[in-house]
Amino acid sequence: MLKYLLERKELTVGQISELIRFSFKSVSKHLSILENANLAKSRQIGLNKLYSINQKVQKKILHSLKRLVFSYSYK
Repeated sequence: MLKYLLERKELTVGQISELIRFSFKSVSKHLSILENANLAKSRQIGLNKLYSINQKVQKKILHSLKRLVFSYSYK
């Protein structure tokens, strides 16, 4: 799910459901969990709710991973 959000920037529950072949209900529940964890965010456009990766959190995660990899490469 996160992979597709990273690749495509914004997707609806229905689009994600088709891509990963999970039920609409299951995808919706997982996105709710990701939103509560501040990893994903959403915005309403008409009847559609578009989900995307929280860019601020993504940058923090990438920065932490780079530090981790860098620290291990010099041991």
